[in-house]
Amino acid sequence: MFCPRPPSTSTYEPHLWNNRTFVQRRNNCYNYASNIITNTFAQPGRANRHNITRNPVELYGDSVYYGVLLDGLTPVPAPTQCLPNAGLNLIALVIWPGRDYHFYRLDDNGFFSHKAGRSPARNVDNSNNLILDPRTCDRGPYTVFKGFFTTNIFKVRHLMWG
Repeated sequence: MFCPRPPSTSTYEPHLWNNRTFVQRRNNCYNYASNIITNTFAQPGRANRHNITRNPVELYGDSVYYGVLLDGLTPVPAPTQCLPNAGLNLIALVIWPGRDYHFYRLDDNGFFSHKAGRSPARNVDNSNNLILDPRTCDRGPYTVFKGFFTTNIFKVRHLMWG
C-alpha cells in the first residue's frame, strides 16, 4: 500500500532548540511539537487552568488529551496504515501510563522529530532510527499511542502562559 506523506510547514532545525542551553532547558516536547519557543516548559491545558490528573493512573492519558483540546489543538482521525493528511502541522501524543506524556511532530522532510523534556531535539527514535510513524517507532516506555492532532501557531492557546 502506497501512503503519500502529508505536508508540513515545520522544518527540522535542531540548532534552534539545542544550541542555546536556556532554550533547550526551558522548552519541552509540547513547545517543540507546536514549534513555539516560550521558555515556559508548557503543559497541556495549563493556560486554561487545567491541571493534568495523575491519579488514578487510568485517567492520566485522558487528562493530557483533554488539556490538548482545551489548548486549541484539533484531533485528526488516523487511517490504519497511513498518516492522516491534516492540512496543517501534524503532531502525535503518546503516553507512558501514569508517568509522562510525549509529543512528536511531522517535519517538511517527511520524518517526525521530537524533544524529550530538557534534552536536545532529535529526529530518531529510541533505536536511533529515523521516525516515519510515531505509532510504530521505538518509543521506549511510552506504550500508549493517544492520537494525532493538528496545531497552528496562530490558533494555539496553550503556550502563551507559563
